[in-house]
Amino acid sequence: MTQAFDILYFDGQSTRSQVARLWLRADAWDIEILDNAEGEVPRTVRWPLADIHRNETSSSTNTFRFGDFPFQAIECHDAGFAKILLETYPEAPFVNRYYHWLFAQKWKGVALLLTLFLLTLGFGYFWLLPNLAESLAGKIPQSLEIKLGEQLAKGMMMDMEVDTARSAALQHFADMLNFGTDYPLQFRVVSDETVNAFALPGGQIVVFDALLDKVESAEALAGLLAHEAAHVKKRHALKALARSMAGYLFISGMLGDVNGLTTLALDNAEQLRALRFSRTLEHDADVSALETLAANRLDQNGMVSLFQTLNTASEGTDLPALQFLNTHPLTDERIEFAQNAALKQAAPVRNSDLEAAFVGLRR
Repeated sequence: MTQAFDILYFDGQSTRSQVARLWLRADAWDIEILDNAEGEVPRTVRWPLADIHRNETSSSTNTFRFGDFPFQAIECHDAGFAKILLETYPEAPFVNRYYHWLFAQKWKGVALLLTLFLLTLGFGYFWLLPNLAESLAGKIPQSLEIKLGEQLAKGMMMDMEVDTARSAALQHFADMLNFGTDYPLQFRVVSDETVNAFALPGGQIVVFDALLDKVESAEALAGLLAHEAAHVKKRHALKALARSMAGYLFISGMLGDVNGLTTLALDNAEQLRALRFSRTLEHDADVSALETLAANRLDQNGMVSLFQTLNTASEGTDLPALQFLNTHPLTDERIEFAQNAALKQAAPVRNSDLEAAFVGLRR
């Protein structure tokens, strides 16, 4: 096993390089120093393989050190050096076979590196960052979340037609219910033909009058409000917002700049109205809503009625967009779960005050 390459040799005593030739042996590298005085016999330096350390290896520059400080070093600019090293010393500690292999592929290696980089970037942007943002969102103080929700609601309402009278009536209706949360729930009615409702972080809940007009009973409305309140008290709204805004550096906002985050979120207000929840979160909200109805001794068939009304409305062709079903997908499993829960409930009690408040909400 003998290979020779032209190199530059550094003795570790000075910064001056010396012209030399490197001989690759089975157990060592022999360095024949050619940069000597005229007539002087070339001298040879031997590097046992065990004490050779890789410093830099690429397709054009290969630098290796030897021993302890002050290090001897060599530089080889032969394009085939890395490949020969891999073939000659496949198990040597100073040879990174994957590194060498990539450079040996030339443009194919560059393409592979670029592909790996893009895949890593995509993984971080579409999976790691949203999950990290959601995890951090679940740890922020409730007071900060409430402040964020209030600022978001204030900004969003500037572009919406709030029905003040019906908002007061809906708040009165909601105040008669125990939602089992210490969040200060605030309800608003917005005049809009879109059938929708959504919850903002911190307790801000918005119901569009097109959806309110379709609800047929006090129990169904209580179920709707309890479902949205569940998204608040379980921080679903905050976590969904975090995932949605992760690509806009949501994490930075959550770590300190609430005002800056609010401005950023308002610039993308449509996303707030269309936050989607997973099936698991929707099920959690349904369970919580049914528990709220039971805690208030209201008929859980109100949830069934609500689902059936929305399901029927979605089959119409001349009805406004049912955005509520886009953000809260209504599956057969959800309807069946509510029906089974209602079959097992204790005897509900009619709440005449709640029914009267509901009548006051009707057009």
